[in-house]
Amino acid sequence: MKTYTKESLIQSLKDIRNQGWIPTGRKNNDGGVGNTLDDLFHKVGTKLHNCFFVRADSKRINGDLHFLYQDIFMLKALNKNNFIDAIERGEIYIDFDARTGHNHGTKFRLRNKALIKLYNDHSAVLTSKMK
Repeated sequence: MKTYTKESLIQSLKDIRNQGWIPTGRKNNDGGVGNTLDDLFHKVGTKLHNCFFVRADSKRINGDLHFLYQDIFMLKALNKNNFIDAIERGEIYIDFDARTGHNHGTKFRLRNKALIKLYNDHSAVLTSKMK
């Protein structure tokens, strides 16, 4: 396992973005981009306290899925009130994932661009406008 500083992680994300279309590491899986209830906010906070949000376009080239990384944001200070507001606006919803007869767990899904609004600080590290 490699350990990154904030600066080296940002540089690595920029390097990945600049590679152009990259084939997926997980075929037929919605988690592909991210992989190449006692106290809900606490549970969310353990996974999303400070993180990076990476937006990528996707397309098939010769039948294989590729990603073109576009925007990278550093998200800090998850805000409890913003999280609750997003639920009330319907931007966060529950997915009971048992589609194949096997229970894959309960998930909270977010509408496009809702994640960024949950944080007090969402600094652009690199956007398609910054190239």
